[in-house]
Amino acid sequence: MSVTVVEVKKNKIVLVADSISIRGQTQEKIKTGKIKKVSNLFGFACCGYAKETELFFLFCQSRQPRAADSAALVEFMCEFQEWLLKKTGAWTALDNTYLVVFN
Repeated sequence: MSVTVVEVKKNKIVLVADSISIRGQTQEKIKTGKIKKVSNLFGFACCGYAKETELFFLFCQSRQPRAADSAALVEFMCEFQEWLLKKTGAWTALDNTYLVVFN
């Protein structure tokens, strides 16, 4: 089980996550595996598959949600899924859970 948390402080937002990464019977601790800082104003924490997390991080390098509301976030995730299809050549449902923080 993975855990990600967002803490809102007076002058900043802090993302926190556990560091365990599991593949089959192998476990390792990866300090930055579940938290990604895209810029000073945009980042996310993620639970799920490392492959999807890294692809989402790559996608976020050139774009971010247009607004801080549910419609804009749904649109952003749909754009990610379309981008993912173009990059991988295979349609797949998104499996991960994301905490997206941006200004």
